[in-house]
Amino acid sequence: MKAVVAKLLTLIMVLMAVLTMAACSSKSEEQPKEETTVEEKAEEPAEEEAVEEEVVEQAPVEESSGDYTGTYLGQVDFSEIWMEQFSQSLGVEIDDPLFMDVLLDLNEDETFNFKIDGEKFKADLINILKNHKDELLAMTFQNLGIPMDQVGEVAQRNGYEDEEAFKDAVFEQMLNQADESWNLDDYKDKLEVSGTYTVEDKTITMKSEDGNQDKITINDDGNLTLVFPNGDQEVTLIMTKQ
Repeated sequence: MKAVVAKLLTLIMVLMAVLTMAACSSKSEEQPKEETTVEEKAEEPAEEEAVEEEVVEQAPVEESSGDYTGTYLGQVDFSEIWMEQFSQSLGVEIDDPLFMDVLLDLNEDETFNFKIDGEKFKADLINILKNHKDELLAMTFQNLGIPMDQVGEVAQRNGYEDEEAFKDAVFEQMLNQADESWNLDDYKDKLEVSGTYTVEDKTITMKSEDGNQDKITINDDGNLTLVFPNGDQEVTLIMTKQ
């Protein structure tokens, strides 16, 4: 499951690569309208890095009765790493929070399913891009060598109705590339893990189908704690039984 969380960082890197290429692509002002698309090829992300997540506190539940089967929900805070990547890759400062929702099912037959809500995560990412449309467009035109006071002229030469139509078209291309780079069908096996588990004392040992093993601590309040090593530090995910 630790590897599953790390995959989210890789997907963020993919998105940043796509947006960076889209923003930095060069094109001639004299190209016809249908050729004013930004570059569609994204660089592959660098090797996966450790993910820094902050603990999101959950409301306590009643004291555990010893039956740990059921559904647990938790969140990992990706805000810091997302803001850092956004700033480094695109030169745009943001303060939008970004959380990854996690669902864990512990079944009575001692099997488990650990799943990340990829659809919500992707939708939240796209919404953040939409919230910063003006900054992203300004950076894009700057990288293309188009002064903001000349965007209207470029739009006319390329057959657009007006400046706003041209901006909308460029931004729509960026969103489309981001959406295509995050085809969740391609990442489904990376966002969901299944396997078996055993319970001993206050520890749940989970063994996934690929042979990886994770240990989850059972807290006195019934919540579960999963600790992710991150260099010399530890990152904690708390999951609450529903």
